Amino acid sequence: MNQVNETKLISLLSAALVMLFFVSLWVGSNPIPLIQAAKESLLDTPTMIGLIFSEIRLPRAIIAVIAGATLGLCGAVMQGLLRNPPASPGLIGSTSGSWL
Repeated sequence: MNQVNETKLISLLSAALVMLFFVSLWVGSNPIPLIQAAKESLLDTPTMIGLIFSEIRLPRAIIAVIAGATLGLCGAVMQGLLRNPPASPGLIGSTSGSWL
């Protein structure tokens, strides 16, 4: 893959990550307006929308991004360490070890 295509792919995936981050803040059993929720969560006594935003949806979205990045990094490290592109966790026994 040449450098131009790789740069386009990285920027497209980064834009998709940011878009999905904000969609995950909005989506729930009841969609909430993000700007209003962000303003209300910064008040001294936040309203119900502000609490839902700051205590439930924002931590959920941040943890999802961190967990996804960690899993992707672990997969890349495993493939690089074993020099095997289709490397899976079962190859070195980490799935069996997780049962322990």
